[in-house]
Amino acid sequence: MPNNESFQRDFEAFRSFREEIVAAPFGPLSPIGMAWLDENPVRVHGAPGQWSFIDGEVRLSLKEGENLMLDDQPLNPDYTEVTLNLGEVDVAGIFLQDGEKRIEVALRGSRPIVRPRDPSNHHLNSHLKVPTFPADPAWVIEGTFRPYAEPEEIIVASVLEGAEHRQMVRGTVHFEVAGRPQRLLALATGNPYSLGLHFTDETSGKTTWKDVRVTTAALQEDGETVIIDFNKTLNQPCAFTDYATCPLPAPGDHLDVEITAGEMIPEGR
Repeated sequence: MPNNESFQRDFEAFRSFREEIVAAPFGPLSPIGMAWLDENPVRVHGAPGQWSFIDGEVRLSLKEGENLMLDDQPLNPDYTEVTLNLGEVDVAGIFLQDGEKRIEVALRGSRPIVRPRDPSNHHLNSHLKVPTFPADPAWVIEGTFRPYAEPEEIIVASVLEGAEHRQMVRGTVHFEVAGRPQRLLALATGNPYSLGLHFTDETSGKTTWKDVRVTTAALQEDGETVIIDFNKTLNQPCAFTDYATCPLPAPGDHLDVEITAGEMIPEGR
């Protein structure tokens, strides 16, 4: 168990950094609209133009008087009627500028989304700190990582009906809560010593967000022991806005106990 003084200091620093991320001008409170793209042109609330997705590439049609900026360069400098090919996008996507707003265009599953973000969104301006359970060193739990011979790709559902996400699973993490054995899939995070855990538990939909909670397991040098700090369990963007595409936990990644640690349902949601 961590020293209580250092534990509290570490937790307070973690929460301070987290609050900065949540309240950032283009953070999870900033979306004001969203649309999936296909071959049928659509207008997206909060964004100029008509958007479509044809032959694997994003197309944008601007009317006379409409313009957007990309990398500080105008896409329609003459403010005429024009159709632009924005090309392929990936998960990181691109961000177009529309005055103070940013228009996010990014791939989610096999289709892109357009999601305008406005730093003056009233949800952002009225944001209060995300409530959390009291920090408790007892929720720092040791477990065991059982790796697969090779990582396996799985497909999981999204908070948006019909959307899917691909995830790489490195193995499983096993631990106990109140004497009850638990197991979660260990997701690749890009860091070989950090395993992603997506789950629901018996607090979900009551005191914590209903769809998904996330934390990480820190893999130790022996390649088997993991440390899970449930005090650092976080909400995904879907807990803050309806304009989100968060992946749901894989079937079976539900803990049959109450994890009374980490972030709770955001105020106003």
